[in-house]
Amino acid sequence: MIQKMLKAICPAILLLAGVAGAQAQTNLANFNFPNGVNGVAIDYIAGRAYVLLNNGFTDGSNAVQVINTKTLQPMNIFSTGGPSGAIAVNVVTGTVYVAGTEGNGPEVVAFNPTTGARIATIPVSSNMGPGIVAIAVNPVKNEVFVSNDTDNNLVVINGATNAVTGTVSFAGAIPAGVAVNFLNNKVYVALSTNQVALYSVKTGIVTYTNADPNPSGNSVTGVAVDPDLGKAYVTNPGYPGTVDLFNGKDKLVKTLPVGTYATSVDVDYTKEIGFVANQEGTVSIIDGDEKEVIGTVMATSASGSNTVNVDSVQHTLWIAGFSDVAVFTE
Repeated sequence: MIQKMLKAICPAILLLAGVAGAQAQTNLANFNFPNGVNGVAIDYIAGRAYVLLNNGFTDGSNAVQVINTKTLQPMNIFSTGGPSGAIAVNVVTGTVYVAGTEGNGPEVVAFNPTTGARIATIPVSSNMGPGIVAIAVNPVKNEVFVSNDTDNNLVVINGATNAVTGTVSFAGAIPAGVAVNFLNNKVYVALSTNQVALYSVKTGIVTYTNADPNPSGNSVTGVAVDPDLGKAYVTNPGYPGTVDLFNGKDKLVKTLPVGTYATSVDVDYTKEIGFVANQEGTVSIIDGDEKEVIGTVMATSASGSNTVNVDSVQHTLWIAGFSDVAVFTE
């Protein structure tokens, strides 16, 4: 029922909120985590941010620090066990997904966000290797998509049964960032071949579109999608970094220079604005309609800007460095 309601009301919310634009940014809060930050996930419906910490407990285990996105006050913290490298959340069920390597290969662990209890451990490969680099969730279909570098594939998980339902390979290319349009269930995967794979869950068909070659010769890494308009934002790290803008027909329409080593991107789809994290310590603001860089956030982090996550309800940016997280207004 909740999934049906979300799918039904989302287009109306986007149309109403789309009139807003980018404004001057204010630094609202800063959180320091000396042992390292591995990722952030935002549940904008529940009003919670989940910060994946390296060595979050004294016993050396990794942890998830929960932060209230309205009050910006820390809430509970729970252990994830062994090494963890990626995090995502289902904004409908509230389930938090963390990539781990405790067993004989990469796995995804599902957690209860309130108690921190482990709901399920889902192996995605029996092979040892680089592991999982990114996770994306479709809250409407309750499906989880895992970018698995160990086997160079995309792993699909049923969020209701916590079972792997399929894998998708990309002709030997190594997957990086992953994003899903929760309105049409199309999955976007950045590849080491400087391409974006477009996987239709409905048909099972994979198509490819080429990204713009970066002058530094790097391949695309981060990807985000505006579900209402079907536009995709794809980052390419380099000196300078770039972001490729794809239209609703998956055609590359423009490449914009951004900051040095652009690795992460997210979208406030209620405003049609993209945000690109540059490891030099800045976040570039992209007007998806005008297809232009319209501003830059100077992150307060002394450890760069590795990732950026958008809270589309509070309209805030969560910018993670190597050892801290800064929160800004959009």
